[in-house]
Amino acid sequence: MIDDIAAIAAGAGKPLAGARSGARGTDFAALLAGAGVARPDAAAADALGRAPAMDLDPRRLTEETAALGKDLTSRLRALGVDTSIPIDLEIAGDGSIRVRGDHPNKARIEELFAADKELANRYRMIAARQTLLAIVRIAAEFHARWDDVEDEEERRYLWQDFRERIRQVSANSGNMTLAGGTLAPSPPA
Repeated sequence: MIDDIAAIAAGAGKPLAGARSGARGTDFAALLAGAGVARPDAAAADALGRAPAMDLDPRRLTEETAALGKDLTSRLRALGVDTSIPIDLEIAGDGSIRVRGDHPNKARIEELFAADKELANRYRMIAARQTLLAIVRIAAEFHARWDDVEDEEERRYLWQDFRERIRQVSANSGNMTLAGGTLAPSPPA
């Protein structure tokens, strides 16, 4: 699976057409379009039975993550949860939101997500977008470095590094930490 994700993100070693960087960073819409990732409109997505492509604008994602962190902190405090203790969250295999490790209010936190489907869906969507954005950034770096590599040995090393970084992001997918009212992707283990 990691090889599949890495190959798709890497575009099979070919530069992504239309990918541009500038003072504001990488143009991710162009990057995705160059990789052949279409952004279907809502009607087309419904007709195909899948959701529209995700918004990967880093600024909006940061704003939405911050808003979710504030909302989550407020809701947890209202339930009497001690939010001064960092809360490590993950998306379990069944899609539920779980607390990783020990937290004195673990059950209350998990019950909040189980009872509030909208909150759980916001968390899942933001976590998925965080993961995809991380993969796109790694792929963009891979492509930027690919043309500078001069021999096959260096290319193999570059590929192995890229693959390992994708593996780490994938393994950490869905993990975020709420600490001090701020929600952020958890660092890789």
